[in-house]
Amino acid sequence: MYDEKLFAQRIEQLRLEKNVSLPSLSLFFYIYDYFQISPKDFFDIDQNNFYYTGELIKEIQKLTGPQAQHLLAVIKDINRSS
Repeated sequence: MYDEKLFAQRIEQLRLEKNVSLPSLSLFFYIYDYFQISPKDFFDIDQNNFYYTGELIKEIQKLTGPQAQHLLAVIKDINRSS
């Protein structure tokens, strides 16, 4: 899902470029676990509902095939009307 070495290098690069202290890598992973999100979700500035993403996925995984298909159709309908 993510490359810890690449992620750590990017954090260090940002620290040096911005001359600021950023949270440690372990703190980031704690945040991901707490919110049940991926690093991609955390850094995606266009996503405004990342807090619910992990919870939604966990609940969707409990559905049967037909239930998941129904839910997908409902979500697509809601997104079309938005």
